[in-house]
Amino acid sequence: MRFRGFTAYCLLLTAFCLLLAACDVGNVAQPTPIELTATAAPTNRPEPPTSTPRPPETPTATAIPLSERGYVPVLSYHHIRDWIKSDTTEDRAYIFPVDDFEAHLQYLKEKGYTGVTSGQVYEYYANGKPLPEKPVMLSFDDNDVNQYTNAVPLLKKYGFNATFFIMTVTIDQENYMTAEQLKELDQDGFDIQPHTWDHHMVTQYETEDDWELQIAGPKKTLEEL
Repeated sequence: MRFRGFTAYCLLLTAFCLLLAACDVGNVAQPTPIELTATAAPTNRPEPPTSTPRPPETPTATAIPLSERGYVPVLSYHHIRDWIKSDTTEDRAYIFPVDDFEAHLQYLKEKGYTGVTSGQVYEYYANGKPLPEKPVMLSFDDNDVNQYTNAVPLLKKYGFNATFFIMTVTIDQENYMTAEQLKELDQDGFDIQPHTWDHHMVTQYETEDDWELQIAGPKKTLEEL
């Protein structure tokens, strides 16, 4: 199995999740992360299913102490499609073949993992709200339409929720998801979150207008949608 660009994304997004704890991460218990092993890539593509799992409910319980909040693996994806001849090496770092993606989901399903959303991960790190026994956060960046056409049917097939981070300038543009598709994902129970307006580097925001355009504005756009 090929996990192109996988290690770098996991490290970056794990660091992001740990920042949500707003605490000394040195005190956080660190269970062993997922050890992905090679499995045969499925050869048959699934028929589009008709339902999507909602975020799993967890029993009401006392908040988990800070020292006992462990590691939640986060897997980040961009393009979910097969490589084509014109793809450069740099392109392929962001392109995950469909069969490889299904092999990921198949492995996670067989090992008993449950897909959780960004909101659930935040509540776990910030407030100690319990998660399922073996959580994993699956995230998709930028709003590429192949996430809708290729990833979503497989997420439904294997029973995983996921978070889609939407670059809102792309909505209804060619090769990106439409407003109607995003509303459908939301109604199906997927987590929809902003990923800035046009992917402008956050460290280059200089004025209040920059923050409004790139952060507050996209959040409002998705909420209204």
